[in-house]
Amino acid sequence: MLAAGTWATVQAELPFVASAALAARAPLVLDAHNIEADVLATLARTDGRAAHRARWRWESAKTARYERRVIVAAAAVCTTSDADAAAADRLGSRRTVVVPNGVDCAAIAYGPPARTADLAYVGHFGYRPNVLAAVELVDEVLPRVRADVPDAGLLLVGREPGAEVRSREDPAVTVAADVPDVLPYLHRSRALVVPLRSGGGTRLKVLEALAAGVPVVSTPFGVAGLDVRDGQDVLLGDSAADLAAQCIRVLRDDALALSLSERGRELVESRYDWPVVARPLVELHAELGRSR
Repeated sequence: MLAAGTWATVQAELPFVASAALAARAPLVLDAHNIEADVLATLARTDGRAAHRARWRWESAKTARYERRVIVAAAAVCTTSDADAAAADRLGSRRTVVVPNGVDCAAIAYGPPARTADLAYVGHFGYRPNVLAAVELVDEVLPRVRADVPDAGLLLVGREPGAEVRSREDPAVTVAADVPDVLPYLHRSRALVVPLRSGGGTRLKVLEALAAGVPVVSTPFGVAGLDVRDGQDVLLGDSAADLAAQCIRVLRDDALALSLSERGRELVESRYDWPVVARPLVELHAELGRSR
């Protein structure tokens, strides 16, 4: 299809399909959701299993070589953050444009924080960083929260939860697998907790929660690349103890929860709504198409 058509531009959503996209002989835009080699490098630093850390280091080096070839071949690379843009430039990008992740605010109903003691985590559990975050949340964060708020519960919502996630289900922890819509689970939760320490790009789960009016408690890594302010748009904590303390704050303080909810929605509407974030991508394609 690519080779037979007359295309003004072509966009590849991942580096792994870029070689096929080049068959169009049209300017290629690589949409780099992550710098894939960097994602693997974070796993090499954070995975608790020594053999797996060695594997991630090998995978990262191999992926970096492939990713560099794709980036050099592309007419332009779109990244979701300034940090990823700098990484793309180091890998040889001819032109790099930051196009932040965004959400369709018109499709996400806002609601004030739920008056429950439920916390939530949302993610695809076929992705190792999400598994590690869920395990830390259940094993390290939730017990500290329940010591102060005994009725606190946790919803783990996402696709393909494996044994490592499912084995942690108990009366306080619910695993909701492969749900058709995460919004009902967000709206019944007092806060989204994001104890991410590996991965890449920026997190759609954070933007979706903020748009829905759900307060977000996160590690600094979990909101990396997003223009959020600690104490105003989100609550940040580095260690499991810090995250638990922030969760307790938002569970106990209705005024704080409401302030985070309102500010989060305002931030997403002004900075991360689709009509706002799509503009530089549309302009890039138009310019490349005219230049042929």
